[in-house]
Amino acid sequence: MNKQLSSTQFAILVFICGMAIKMFMLPALMLKVSGRDSIVVMAFYLVIELINVLFLVYTLCRNPDKTFYEIVESGIGKIGSIITVIYFTLFLLLKILLMIGEVKVFFSSSVYERISWDIMIIPLLVLCVGFASKPLTSLGRSSEIFAPLIVLSTVILSLLLSANVPISNLLPLFSNGLKSSVEGALTFPVWFGDVSLLLVCLGNVKVSKHTVLKTVLMRLLSVVFVLVFSVIMFSTYADITDLIDYGHNVSSMTQYSLGSHDYGRFDYIIYCFWMLAVLVKIMLNFYAMSQNVRYVSGKTARFIIPIIIAIVVYVLTVFVLKNENAMYSVSTSVLRFVFMPAEFLLPFFTFILAVIKFRKAEHQEKKEGDGEQKTV
Repeated sequence: MNKQLSSTQFAILVFICGMAIKMFMLPALMLKVSGRDSIVVMAFYLVIELINVLFLVYTLCRNPDKTFYEIVESGIGKIGSIITVIYFTLFLLLKILLMIGEVKVFFSSSVYERISWDIMIIPLLVLCVGFASKPLTSLGRSSEIFAPLIVLSTVILSLLLSANVPISNLLPLFSNGLKSSVEGALTFPVWFGDVSLLLVCLGNVKVSKHTVLKTVLMRLLSVVFVLVFSVIMFSTYADITDLIDYGHNVSSMTQYSLGSHDYGRFDYIIYCFWMLAVLVKIMLNFYAMSQNVRYVSGKTARFIIPIIIAIVVYVLTVFVLKNENAMYSVSTSVLRFVFMPAEFLLPFFTFILAVIKFRKAEHQEKKEGDGEQKTV
């Protein structure tokens, strides 16, 4: 099998997927539900994702030539694997709609007061179709080029926003018991669980000696960045949650914290670099959906499947989920419970299937070796 990603490119994708939409609208939404305890909810999910990254990377290292589809099919059969992949695809559809919806809110609230989204989304979908029709290496190379800009922009934003952060506003935690934390954890799972998206990389990575170390370190870096922005947001607005809404984000913080609205939005160029992370994650999600549909349908058409998916996403985004309230309602509906296994259990499930399959193969090879020795 021709490997498509280097271990470094894979680690970068793990990093990017760990931070992309968690720093958009999520902190503000959490504050409205959990108040100061939002930092506990954020940390809780970040720890779960970090554990899932370990399952993912160990699955990759133990079975470097096996794709996600091969592992699942060998473990639960063809029919079971098709059902699993369809379920996974529906989760990815919800995920990409959420990401695109938040990009729309970001630009409409921070850049343009009025935005023709039905036109602006077309270039994005064309780009997604282009990457979905190419090998994964194209996205891997792009992420490798974008990574320094993403890291630099994130560090600059952290420095700009962390000058006068009232950290004491985070305390006291659990002033109302665990109720607000539990409510936050049950409300926002759809914003997390991005490790499952990376299952599409299995079997496509050139595993090296330091693959585990690089991947874990890059994921930890994304965790640090997310926590830094979360602490800044939660500390700044812990006492004034009524002043924030769905569109309140990191851009809003620089505008009001630094007073940049008085002398021009110099920070926009930084956000353009930072947005590259979201762009990469959207394209990886789109690629994974395309691969899933190819597996289920048995078709390998280069452009037809990505184009069909793009049309479905366009219709749902433009005509069904027209505004942020509709997207929020869907993301916090009963669907969040329906797809929780896909978000948080699928990496573990794949790991277990891979371990069982690996042990069976190892046992069979040992048995055959012993038989040959006896014959001799």
